[in-house]
Amino acid sequence: MTFDSIFSLQNPTLNELSTTSLSRSAKRVPSRSRSADSELIFGPENNLLSVLTNDQLKLLDRHQFPILIYGPSGCGKSAIAEIISQNFCHTRELPTRSCFKTNGNDFFRDFIDAINLDELQEFRSSYLKHPLIVLDSIQDLAKRKSIHNELIYLLDHCSHVILTSSLHPNDLDLFPNQITSRLLDGLCLPVSTPSVETKMRIIENEISKFCGTIQAEAARWLAENECPTIPILKEKISRLRIKLDFQNEIDLESIHRVFKARDINSVSLNLISKVVAKNQSLKISDLKSQSRKRVFVQARGLAIFIARTHYQYKFEEIGQFYGNRDHTTVMHALQKTQRDINTDPELKKCLDTIIASIQSKLN
Repeated sequence: MTFDSIFSLQNPTLNELSTTSLSRSAKRVPSRSRSADSELIFGPENNLLSVLTNDQLKLLDRHQFPILIYGPSGCGKSAIAEIISQNFCHTRELPTRSCFKTNGNDFFRDFIDAINLDELQEFRSSYLKHPLIVLDSIQDLAKRKSIHNELIYLLDHCSHVILTSSLHPNDLDLFPNQITSRLLDGLCLPVSTPSVETKMRIIENEISKFCGTIQAEAARWLAENECPTIPILKEKISRLRIKLDFQNEIDLESIHRVFKARDINSVSLNLISKVVAKNQSLKISDLKSQSRKRVFVQARGLAIFIARTHYQYKFEEIGQFYGNRDHTTVMHALQKTQRDINTDPELKKCLDTIIASIQSKLN
């Protein structure tokens, strides 16, 4: 069972879902946990989150399990799994420690150890005794055929299983049909990277936790240029805390002082090209070539777009680097790429992934 609506989250430590209106574009969810400052913020791009709030969670019975949460890196799949598991325990008055939580790699290593020690039954009993299993990053198990039967056993013998994956079950090609069909029989929940507006709300909320405020234009610039994923957003807020005095309102000039100058000096056109080329399975020379192959043009356009809009390179600099192209040609490529990003969600996801990769090399 797959839903078209999708979630987004702000804080990986959250464990309650309730909806309190924050704005048209984003909602804040206070936490029931001991961490009073933990909050969840989600936008309309991920409005299925409301299905799993409070009393509605009680309606989920074993026929909705397994629950598979899937989406790109950095969008909050693991945190959502944590939220659901916490609510599962709360609605059934169970201690949170009663859940069995692991990830694909650890599950595989423990399984191999159990086989080598002839302790398979002990391994199974270690998770079968728990009312809820949370298994993170199952895509890591797709290539490990030796674990597939054990995963089938887990899905067949555990009434309540929550899993996360970077891909939809139908795209996990290396899993056998016995696993894919079991995943599809449950609840498949796609997660989307938060919109700019949602990330702005998250930024404002994070800064307010430290008694700070930020101007809307500064929050927007930060959301559009520096925060492709939630983990990176958290890192950027941490850097702001180090560099700025939160007693004063954070404006765009302050944001530029912290990020813009550093990143322009740190990110070369060669680095941008290297990351784009790797993402598109091309060579840097392909981006610099005069070829009009569609795949080359699109990749070159992405590189030009990033160089201009994220790192403020001049048109002349960009044109010279990418095959001595003139100012008009670079501007045309920039405008076309902007239109394509606005109309093609997959290209937008690709752009976010590339930017995240570039940022990860700076941190």
